[in-house]
Amino acid sequence: GAVRQVAGAGIDTNNSDVRVAAGGDIVLARVGAGSGNVSLQAGGAILEALDDGGRGDDGPEIVAAGARLNAGAAVASAAERLELRVGALSARAGDAIWLDEADGVRITDVAVRVNRVGADATAAPRDDAVQSDLVTTGGSGLIALLTRAGPIDLLDGSAPADGRALSSFGGAPLLLQPGGAGAVLAVPGAGGVQQAGAFVLDSGLRLGGAFVVEAGLGGVAGDGDIRIAGPVEGTAGGAADVLELRSDGGDVTLLGAVGATQPLDRVLVAGAGDVRFAEAVRLSGELRVQASGVVRFDGPLQLAGGSLVITGAREVLLGDVSLGSGDVEISADALQLRGTLASGGADARLLLQPGSAGTALRVAEGATAGALVLDAALLARLSGFERVSLAAPEGDLVLDGATLAALAPVRALELGSGGDVALTGAIRLTLGGATLAVQAGAELRMAAGSSLATTGGDLSLVADGDMLLGRVD
Repeated sequence: GAVRQVAGAGIDTNNSDVRVAAGGDIVLARVGAGSGNVSLQAGGAILEALDDGGRGDDGPEIVAAGARLNAGAAVASAAERLELRVGALSARAGDAIWLDEADGVRITDVAVRVNRVGADATAAPRDDAVQSDLVTTGGSGLIALLTRAGPIDLLDGSAPADGRALSSFGGAPLLLQPGGAGAVLAVPGAGGVQQAGAFVLDSGLRLGGAFVVEAGLGGVAGDGDIRIAGPVEGTAGGAADVLELRSDGGDVTLLGAVGATQPLDRVLVAGAGDVRFAEAVRLSGELRVQASGVVRFDGPLQLAGGSLVITGAREVLLGDVSLGSGDVEISADALQLRGTLASGGADARLLLQPGSAGTALRVAEGATAGALVLDAALLARLSGFERVSLAAPEGDLVLDGATLAALAPVRALELGSGGDVALTGAIRLTLGGATLAVQAGAELRMAAGSSLATTGGDLSLVADGDMLLGRVD
């Protein structure tokens, strides 16, 4: 059956654990356990007790060191969240979870031990074993947790220790709202989120290790948006601070600065539609983005010791980009640079190529449909790269010598395509010993009066089809 408290009723202990179990619903007015834990075990829903006017009591329904909630149906509702004042929290439900915490809370292990008094007046210990994480297994699957004045600390507990502290069912979003001045979602160690729909964090994020968000696992393509509203920071010392954001084609948006105070070690975005970094990004290692839409950096990007890799994008928009020693690989059908793209590496490599199969690459002036266009203004913003590769793996490559002359001197230039290569004008490498390689998957054609030259370096021309040459020096 059900357990029902009327509004105004309560259960209190002197710092001892409390366990309430029902085969049906648990309707709760107030449970206080002091420094003890509270366990609610319902075959149905866990709900707040309401008065005749449809209002609940003022103040939290659970006041304890920890809360262990387990329901066959929902925990509370959007209209009447279950209000808590606890330090530790774990909840599992067959439908949505709606929680409102008075200050800060830690998602971690919670267990309860009580003495159950039998009909013969004898007491026997009764345990609710350790339960971890926030998990939904049916219904809408939504998880919504709001704190009024403190952070949400996210720990992967021990029951099970599976690398996930949040896991939801269904296509509804996961909503985390740490409230109060400076409140963030804090991940002190390695942890993760598996979300059927969208992941929405209405605060900043502080890492203390690797944190993985997997959104859009419910089977509906493109519903796995990931949105982090505040700044993302690492923690000095300890494990590497790694942020992985994996979607099913949904958009990934980070509205705050990344690594402004403590740089992250690595950021990976995979399976995204559009990707936007709205503020500055500072990492000590690499940044990898795999996306099918627009990848946009509104602020500067600084990588102290890693590479920048962006693949599959329809368009990439970059401001100032500075790499201490790494390489750059950008595969996109359009590229805009509002600042400089520079590397300080001794042997840094730059690869630019289209993001879609069959798209051509034009190193020339003027926009052209169906091609990634690199004009002189863009090439002039590239610096510090010893090796440059310009390629169209499944399309044609068109090269104009006057446009390519805007590129800073390099020690190795590779020009290639899966289709034809067409060259006009003069292409000359001015650094002594610099090498030039041109490879065509079909024909290689040099226009009348065109030329290829190095200054004492090797020059290689390869074509799977015909080769029509101008001057080669």
